[in-house]
Amino acid sequence: MGLREPNLRMTATQDTTQPTSSPFSPPGAGRPKVSVITCAYNAAPWIAQTLESVFSQTYTDYEMIVVDDGSTDGTAEIVQRYGERVRLISQSNRGTGAARNTAIASSRGELIVNLDADDLWFASALAALVPAFDDPAVGIACTDVLLWDEKTPWNRCPRHSEYYRPPNADPATWSQLMHENYIPVVTLMIRRSLIERLGGFDESLPLANDYDMVLRAALAGAKIRCLDGVHGVYRVREGSVSRNLARMLDELVLIYEKMLATADLSPDQRRLALRAIRRRRTGYRTAGVNYLLAGQVAAARRYLWRACAYTPYDPRNLLGFVLTWIAPHAAARWASAIRERRRSLRASRVA
Repeated sequence: MGLREPNLRMTATQDTTQPTSSPFSPPGAGRPKVSVITCAYNAAPWIAQTLESVFSQTYTDYEMIVVDDGSTDGTAEIVQRYGERVRLISQSNRGTGAARNTAIASSRGELIVNLDADDLWFASALAALVPAFDDPAVGIACTDVLLWDEKTPWNRCPRHSEYYRPPNADPATWSQLMHENYIPVVTLMIRRSLIERLGGFDESLPLANDYDMVLRAALAGAKIRCLDGVHGVYRVREGSVSRNLARMLDELVLIYEKMLATADLSPDQRRLALRAIRRRRTGYRTAGVNYLLAGQVAAARRYLWRACAYTPYDPRNLLGFVLTWIAPHAAARWASAIRERRRSLRASRVA
């Protein structure tokens, strides 16, 4: 695959079309095969690049829907410049789960594919994804993507699969996904009938509703294809990880607890879910470290205390928690040392 940036030129036009209002209605004659949905909240710096990457697709049987989820930075005005090429829907801020459901309710395609407002596709993305659904058993498909820090040239960016995808991951299994979410949301395509069967995205999960959807799909027996080849770019924005990791951990635990309470799990599956809860809770120390490095001592203290509660046998958690009270500067140095150790371990694995 040739790594070249998509055309980022803004196209200025005047009008926007009105959204269709038939929730989760099946596609009919003359309707597009694919509905591309983008949920945007204060995405003015990136939304034009994202849309241009969609319009560069070699596969053209699609519609483009953007849900402006209560933005205050002019996101909607930028989208409106694309006129009839985009169906723009505006709503008050309700989170990505609600925004995705709104977009799907207004969509017409047989296949629904998500593209977040700050991510990008290569021109081959849709052409790579759509043929996977020729197999009627396939409910979800994705491709590999690049992890881009907005600085590194794309031909030097790592692949998502290098960090997250296990061996023999195509098709994905529920047990593999319980261990690690290796389905990149950048190219997450889902069959409409599966979304209808599962009841849409969980709107109570602002950060992890895509992972929740994939887990429920796998548990329901849907075939999940993880295709080879890089066809998208996930933008890793500075500061976003430290701000969201702790909330993400909370949501992951909620997903597993919901599954234990509502799903018909076998004894082995229940044990796996309980193990996943324990494993995710060990991540609270990482959240505390990230908050310390961001200068947010109170938040760091809160998550380090959670780490102490869930893994009391690890003295590093107690040390970090105590330092946030008696010596915040020393706590910051402690956090920096842990981060450097983590980077060294990651570099040795990649090497």
